[in-house]
This record gives sequence, structure tokens and C-alpha cells, in this order.
Amino acid sequence: MLFLFPTIAVAVVALTPLGLAGEPMTIWAQTLRMNIIPAALHGRAFALLRLVMQAGAPVGSAVAGLLLPIAGMAAAIAASAAAIGVPGLAGLAVAGLRRAEA
Repeated sequence: MLFLFPTIAVAVVALTPLGLAGEPMTIWAQTLRMNIIPAALHGRAFALLRLVMQAGAPVGSAVAGLLLPIAGMAAAIAASAAAIGVPGLAGLAVAGLRRAEA
């Protein structure tokens, strides 16, 4: 990332909007989940969500550690970008998400 942002000030200015957008997006996503998932399953659904979120960093690190020496940095970044898009594509298959209004 250093090559994209030559100074700390530029990095702060460029990344601040991204940081400010994160919290409203989280609230919106939680609201959608609460509306779609049956109340009796909220605990299980959120436990699974936290498990996946907490496991993501160590699993990603392990995969990157294996992938980097074999395929290089560009392939690791491409694999990471593809993995980020998987939940969004999976969400398209959930009819409740397509119809949900927050």
C-alpha cells in the first residue's frame, strides 16, 4: 500500500472515507440479517457469522503462506480479491436478500 500513498497525510485523506463507510454498512448488514433470519435462529446465525469472521484471518494467512512462494504476490492478491467477492455472489442466490428493505 505504501506505493499508493507516498505520505501518511495522503493515506489518511484517502482511507478516511473508507473507514467512515464501514460502520453504517455494518449496521445495514446486521439489520438485513435480523429481518431475514427467523428469530429462533438468530443466535446460531450470528455465532456462525462470528466464527467465519474470526477464522478468516488465520485461514487466509495460512493460504497466503502456501500460495506466495508458489504463485507470487500478484496471484495471492487476485485470490484474495476473488475470495472477497464470493459472499456477495452467494448473497445473490438468497431471495430474501434481494427483496430485503432496510
